[in-house]
Amino acid sequence: MAGNTDKQQLELIKESLYRPEAEEEAKQLLLGDIYPIVVRSYRRTAPNGGKLAELPDCVKAYAESRDSEPCRDDMGFTYNAIRVLMARYMTRNEYGAFMETPSMVMRRVALGFRSRVDPEELYRLLIARRFMFNSPTLFNMYADGARGTLSACYVTLVYDDMRAIMDAATVQAMTFKWGGGQGFSFSELRPRWDIVRGTSGYASGPLSFIQIYDVVTEMVKQGGKRRGANMGILHVWHPDIINPDFDPWAALWNKLPPQLQSLLRQLKEIVDAIERDGEYEVDTAVKEMLERLTRGGWSTVEDAGFIQAKEPPLQDVNITNFNISVGANDAFMKAVLEDKEWWMINPRYSADSKTGIYRLHYSVSMATGSGRLGKLVEKYSWLLDNPYLNIYEEVAEEARAKALAALKEQAKYTGWEIQPDTKNPHTWRYPARKIWEKIVENAWAGGDPGLIFIDNHNKWSPTPWLGAVNATNPCGEQPLYPFESCNLGSMSIEKYIVGGRFDIDKFMHDVQVVIDAMDAVIDLNNHPDPRQDIANKLTRKIGLGVMGLADALARLGYPYDSDEAVAFTMIVMAALEVYSWKRSWELGAKLGHAPAFECKRYDWRSMKCLEKGEPEELVELHTPALVKAGEVARFENGWLKLHYHKVEISDDVREKLAGAAKERVELDGAVKLVPEYVVERVASEVFGVERRHVWEALKLHPVKAANSPRHLLALAIWMPQAAWELLKSYGRLLGAKAPRNTVTTTVAPTGTISIIAGTSSGIEPYFALVYRRVVAVGEFLEVVRPFREKLLEAAARYKVPEEAVKVVYETISKHKGSLRWALDEIRDKLMQMGIMNGFLAEIERLARLFTMSMDFDVWYHLAHQIAAQLYVDQAISKTINLRKEAGKEEVYTAYLVAWLGGLKGVTVYRDESKGVQVIYFGGEQKSLSAKPIKRRKKSQEQSRRKMRMMHLKKKIRREDLEADEKARELFEVKEAATGSDEVVVELTENSTCKTCEV
Repeated sequence: MAGNTDKQQLELIKESLYRPEAEEEAKQLLLGDIYPIVVRSYRRTAPNGGKLAELPDCVKAYAESRDSEPCRDDMGFTYNAIRVLMARYMTRNEYGAFMETPSMVMRRVALGFRSRVDPEELYRLLIARRFMFNSPTLFNMYADGARGTLSACYVTLVYDDMRAIMDAATVQAMTFKWGGGQGFSFSELRPRWDIVRGTSGYASGPLSFIQIYDVVTEMVKQGGKRRGANMGILHVWHPDIINPDFDPWAALWNKLPPQLQSLLRQLKEIVDAIERDGEYEVDTAVKEMLERLTRGGWSTVEDAGFIQAKEPPLQDVNITNFNISVGANDAFMKAVLEDKEWWMINPRYSADSKTGIYRLHYSVSMATGSGRLGKLVEKYSWLLDNPYLNIYEEVAEEARAKALAALKEQAKYTGWEIQPDTKNPHTWRYPARKIWEKIVENAWAGGDPGLIFIDNHNKWSPTPWLGAVNATNPCGEQPLYPFESCNLGSMSIEKYIVGGRFDIDKFMHDVQVVIDAMDAVIDLNNHPDPRQDIANKLTRKIGLGVMGLADALARLGYPYDSDEAVAFTMIVMAALEVYSWKRSWELGAKLGHAPAFECKRYDWRSMKCLEKGEPEELVELHTPALVKAGEVARFENGWLKLHYHKVEISDDVREKLAGAAKERVELDGAVKLVPEYVVERVASEVFGVERRHVWEALKLHPVKAANSPRHLLALAIWMPQAAWELLKSYGRLLGAKAPRNTVTTTVAPTGTISIIAGTSSGIEPYFALVYRRVVAVGEFLEVVRPFREKLLEAAARYKVPEEAVKVVYETISKHKGSLRWALDEIRDKLMQMGIMNGFLAEIERLARLFTMSMDFDVWYHLAHQIAAQLYVDQAISKTINLRKEAGKEEVYTAYLVAWLGGLKGVTVYRDESKGVQVIYFGGEQKSLSAKPIKRRKKSQEQSRRKMRMMHLKKKIRREDLEADEKARELFEVKEAATGSDEVVVELTENSTCKTCEV
């Protein structure tokens, strides 16, 4: 809704680059536009029936000019935050007019939790922007309760049954309507061309059915506010993971209507004719595109292997509403390392004889070690009585034998003997490295597919007795059982940096308030499907994460690409993990533990507990990240090393690793994360925690140790399993049998909520320091606030003119927002302006501190994610952004080291890889020319011969001819009558100039 002062606001925002207080003036104008609308439109009940917060007196006072300042709580938001809240979060009436202000959104949400949390304390956290719920909670929580889902996203499994397939599509549509996203695993769907016994027909395969969900997404927006988000997963053992004979160009051709096919064929004939004529040349990329398209072929998009579903040129036309990821297990990764053949098996051959459950889909590979699961299975052998938990190697061998027998049986009846080296719907084999290389190539070309390392989760699953997880939410930070949801929120960690120290006392206090509120989400939620309510109340999963890492590092003076920064990430996540579990144990005593701790065996199809269990036993199987960290991390030879997989890294694999990763990955698969002395220094200088606090904590009474932020964090860093044992003792002293939740931590992408909080997103580096934003009334440069502060401080200190600051901003903007990339040009321009004082040195220092996402080695992207994952129960959503020039070896490095480092998922995106002008041919990138047809350059003799054959004529008025003294010298002039006062000027072989334009 456009205000009356938009142009004035735009000018003030431009001015704020040099005078930050101008943003405050812009906010006053913006709120001055909003307040009168709110005063006129306000009523206590929203159109959806939900109750709004009361209208603050300060709103009316400012709207009526009785007060010179808007409400203080509204002014606390940044200008961009207010704009985002206006666009999607502030309730409107039936006519689109605002009914609440930014702070009223937060008050409305806080009041909705008043049955469980002090609403004033929660409101203050939200207004101070130290914490923010995920968007659906901000959308849908009203003062009298939820009016839609409070969860960001869900997982819905797609079973190998038509009713189940369509049921999942219905759940998806309703979830989108209510504001959530969806994650699916399509691995139970039988492969393309498999027999359908009920009809004697053939299965169309997973890629065909994904199209249904893609169309549903296109039709239904999330809560009417944004396009739905999906994650589609296919496990690497599925026969449709790859099709060696697939032609993506033919698939695109066959997706086009006949009229467009005819037009393209005619266009190709025109291009060929132009080429034959010799006068013009056509861009080679254009010719190759037309050649590949018009040659046709039999491939359709349904014939694609899953990893080829978005292979260029299909990346912008096929299943565009899905992120796609391959479920890569440890057996596959080991086969890649050892260059072995990989067997793909139809999952129906793994059907459980009693339940019909496809056991392959619920399997965990032990190929590179058994993790904690292996130890638990040895001690609690009943775990494997559950059809939802299986050992991959055992199930795959049994299923493959059945599939091979079926192949032989088929040959008897058809007379066609199909070898397992040929793709078929039963079982077949293919070199693991060829599958891996295709995954890497297509991710390099367009970002898809990502990888889900499902065994990195299931071998340290928080709840192994409930079975294996096989799908995640759309952004990958939540591995979930069927119908579970993401109940997310994020702490803005940069708000806790005070004077170069992290305030762990305030952080622990706030985390406990937030855990109360997020646990309440589970009970106050309003789900689109009743099965979602059942699943969420069973496991009571919450996902508390962080945002503002890049801002926090800037305030501490740590470049993102430094070991100090990685150590900070690890320690702050350790703090979040241990403090959140402390409160979960307290809530277990106060409100009761998650029902999952009383269910020994659960059926995810009927959504019923089949066998009761004792919480005292099941809590011993429970595996939070603290327990995992104690098993995989160790300080050795001056390094903090992580060792998830027992493998041998061969020389040829090691040589393919790019950058620093080559030195950080050891031959036995261990990863050297950060030097030990750096961990100790950052822990001491920033968090005030030292090793001596560990020994003190072990001597303290559990109640006293658990309530000491410093001692609790010291244990989490240096003795994480001891930290968990301490919390168990503490909880039991309070009367808890088990914690309130089965998981507490994750890291979400925090796109819009980080803008509302006025901080950087998730654990990402800055995407750009300076970038150009276009709005309805114009455009302006937007600058990362901490960078602007530092730059203006330096400009004031060295008394440089505003023009010099402008040069810095604009030059950075031209270099994709990177100060490092722009540094040489900035240096030259400032020196030309005569600025050679300390300001130049300050700019160089800022270039080291303020990095953007494509400035540095891929290792540091990985290191931060690996450091965070060590202390996260669930997973991390983060994109590894690579520069345009990055080679495939960087994607190879990102994907392999992510697995070795224990990540549960990984995504890459190479800059401009999806640009309109970019095209790929067999893994080679080419750019389309801005001028696809150009006149050929010819030798002078060729030009002369050509011109002598041409007889170009032009009529000209006699008086113009007389005025042009050179015309008669250069051209032959014929005085032939033309019926008017004109003569003919002709370029012939008698003309002096043979190449002049007539």
